[in-house]
Amino acid sequence: MTAKPEPLTKEKIIAEKYENFFREQDVKSAVQGLLQEIEKEKHEIGKEWANLPYRRNPLQKEYLRGYVDGLVRASIKIKKWFPDVVVEDENETI
Repeated sequence: MTAKPEPLTKEKIIAEKYENFFREQDVKSAVQGLLQEIEKEKHEIGKEWANLPYRRNPLQKEYLRGYVDGLVRASIKIKKWFPDVVVEDENETI
């Protein structure tokens, strides 16, 4: 079982003579937590979208679709800029 992802906080800074560093494990944890929150948000919005009748509220459905598209784009950018710390989830939906 993997540990629960944790935010990257200033308490995790490793102070060195000239620079401050984070442990690789802490960066991985923070990035994974962020991606998990994005995935959870996508699922919640997807459920809300599925329950809206299109005829009554087409603009709301389009807004929600755009919101999910934004989350997908954010997730792609995070994976692009943190390729060595991202653990791919086989259950992920895009």
